[in-house]
Amino acid sequence: MANYLALDVGRKRVGLSRGSDDLGVVLPMRVLSSMDRMSCLREVTKTVSELKISVVVVGYPLNMDDSRGEMAEYVDKFVAELKRLIGGDVAFVMFDERLTSVQAEADLQAMRGSKFESPKRKKKVRKSGIIDSNAAAIILRDYFNELSLHTL
Repeated sequence: MANYLALDVGRKRVGLSRGSDDLGVVLPMRVLSSMDRMSCLREVTKTVSELKISVVVVGYPLNMDDSRGEMAEYVDKFVAELKRLIGGDVAFVMFDERLTSVQAEADLQAMRGSKFESPKRKKKVRKSGIIDSNAAAIILRDYFNELSLHTL
């Protein structure tokens, strides 16, 4: 059994989710926000250690035409720094995350039974990080689904 951590990396927030490959269960955890990049990297490193994570699945933001844009370069740098802090005992997987934040927002609206009442409410929900942690959960769920397809 391996423990997994998924990251939805953004400039303002990083969403985290965790899961294990034995049951394929995925749980949104939290969001890291309002901190500088190094503090965020240290917090992820601490989480990896505390949860005995063996694989970090990082949402990789490719453009719709499969090209790499500015955000992909940002994520590359973030992951390079994270690898340096964590060391070699943890595997890293870059996994296509296109539209996961859109899906997470749609899922949240479906659970609420309606669209966000106002732009102000939508902004408040975004700032809370719930969309980011749920996007990380979608990344990990999709990764587990892809793994199961390859093992059939």
